[in-house]
Amino acid sequence: MLLSSDDMDTSEILPLYYTRQQVEQVFDIGKNYADLLPLRVQNEETFRGHLMLTFMATAVLQMLQRDIISKRKKKEKTNPEGALVNLRNQKCKVYAHSIVPQERVTTVNDVYKLLGIECPTTIDR
Repeated sequence: MLLSSDDMDTSEILPLYYTRQQVEQVFDIGKNYADLLPLRVQNEETFRGHLMLTFMATAVLQMLQRDIISKRKKKEKTNPEGALVNLRNQKCKVYAHSIVPQERVTTVNDVYKLLGIECPTTIDR
């Protein structure tokens, strides 16, 4: 049962409940995966910058979750956190005028395929 002190049409209640649940999930992701807390800041400007970066990271993580979950096959166990760990291992050689990604391992290739990312063989600087 959902109770509200506001006079609302019943068709509005469930979408509001789901919105509230999504907001709570964003804060949960921010606290558990994006280092939202504990804050060790010296001034308000640093706090605002930290908060902005945390919410941006949380938004990207949530988009990745939706994208990975909607595109993966039922038997695949790919999850957003694991995908980021795998992508972190993608290395490259940096030269004066170009960047050359090193050969990708299978786990990185799987994430690229799942998200429709095409990794170039060289990047001109």
